[in-house]
Amino acid sequence: MRPVLVCLTLAALLSASACSGSGSERNGASDESMKRAVAGWREFPAERHPRPIVLLGDLPGTSGAAKGANRAEASIPLPTKNPGSTVVALSDGEARLGQVSAAEAFGALAAHVARIPGEPREIRIVGSQYGVREWDTDRGPTKLPTWTFLTDSGGTAAWPALAPGAFWQLGELRHSVSVEVTSAGPEQTRLSTAMMWPPSDCGDDKPGDDLLRYESESAVLIGLREAGSIRTDCDQNALGRMSERVIQLSKPLGGRVIIDPHGNPVPVRH
Repeated sequence: MRPVLVCLTLAALLSASACSGSGSERNGASDESMKRAVAGWREFPAERHPRPIVLLGDLPGTSGAAKGANRAEASIPLPTKNPGSTVVALSDGEARLGQVSAAEAFGALAAHVARIPGEPREIRIVGSQYGVREWDTDRGPTKLPTWTFLTDSGGTAAWPALAPGAFWQLGELRHSVSVEVTSAGPEQTRLSTAMMWPPSDCGDDKPGDDLLRYESESAVLIGLREAGSIRTDCDQNALGRMSERVIQLSKPLGGRVIIDPHGNPVPVRH
């Protein structure tokens, strides 16, 4: 079956089902779930400068014995002096951004790890260091000012030193595991992508798929979804396979966030 490109503006997406088929769920991505994914980014200010930093991956950044911690206590007073504003190189140019003190950063870190479920695993902070660390963002690795906290067990826990307003949903976002974007091209209108095939219907045959592309003013949703009904009368391949695709956008990407069919941001470089 040839791929079907599903291309809707946000208005059409929110008012009608995808033109590729019914609203039934296929490969974990239904029309309704994709509508919610796009709507979840409606408030993202894609054209604002500086563009909010979309930080991906786990927070805090940990090493050594600090990995897996879900409790954090400071055994010494941490500096409360604010280091002032600093210039940071972002995807849309340099910007002067406010920062937070070590005490404020640790407060955010401790509150964040306290929400991690599981048996208590505590780290005790015995010092702090201010510096620059590379963080993963939706626009590639970005160097940001960072507070690194030293633990009594030898590990470290890092938290961005920028004020929370510089970020979008800090600590709440995760990298897509089903879509990768390698380039948006010089004109920012062609996405060179690698996307996960849906699990095959039966045996080693590749299923037919819908190549999804939903665009709004703040986000671009892309992905693959199995076309047609899903067979359950045979052994199925539980693992997907990567497929390289090129997707043409209706206008330059700009500051819009690329997301997968579940709303998870996808890294991209120009």
